[in-house]
Amino acid sequence: MQFLCCNVLWLVILLVGGLSKCLAQSCREAGLTQRQSPSSGYRCPVLPGEQGLLVAVRSGEKPLTNTERSLIRSGDTTQLLRVIQDTVADEARILRAVSDDIDPDEPLLPLLVKRMYLAVTDTLHPGVGIAAPQVGISRNVIWVKRFDKPGEPFERYLNPRITWRSKLLRKGQEGCLSIADTLGQVLRNYTIRLVYQDMEGVKHEELIEGFTAVIFQHEIDHLNGILFTDRIAEQVSQTYHQVNTEVPLYLEQRLRRQ
Repeated sequence: MQFLCCNVLWLVILLVGGLSKCLAQSCREAGLTQRQSPSSGYRCPVLPGEQGLLVAVRSGEKPLTNTERSLIRSGDTTQLLRVIQDTVADEARILRAVSDDIDPDEPLLPLLVKRMYLAVTDTLHPGVGIAAPQVGISRNVIWVKRFDKPGEPFERYLNPRITWRSKLLRKGQEGCLSIADTLGQVLRNYTIRLVYQDMEGVKHEELIEGFTAVIFQHEIDHLNGILFTDRIAEQVSQTYHQVNTEVPLYLEQRLRRQ
């Protein structure tokens, strides 16, 4: 009976989160831990106090700069682009910058996404998502491993925006290829609504939940100059209420008993 009640409560919470049109600011209580093995964690999740959120995919993309074009063409173009690190001052400035939209008709876009894919699937430092700023290109382009699809494919997304977030939160461990040897517990929205463009410029909208939603939130944070360590720092001062002791699901406000 207790197990059944817990499951019923969980379903109620999911429905509350799914139907709510309010946004939950991402905040959580967590600490960082040092990783002993080489940096190979996933990078994924969210905007501190992302305002408004009901934002459509914007048009009027800026052309690539000469510096960006040179970087995309640099070295052996059949190989990955190097993932930049927050410990290098010039690279940290790129990671902290807000990225611009990219034109789907940009001639160098196929080369950029190919070299980003090679970086995130590098066997020495694999990840489950990557954003263009992590290879030094301040453009709104990401790759995400779709754990919610058969075969768990990597897929690319242009100019992604999160237009809605559930009140229900999940807590999980995160790392980042741009922040070596660091892990931390981060709270993310359980469900999000995503709008984006594909490589042909066609606009799409999806409702995504669970761990895959976490990855999208992490990568879209990168496009806004936000790192997962920022999320941890902002969440420390916030209070969250666990739905029950059996699952790592949380709410910012307790449910009121009727």
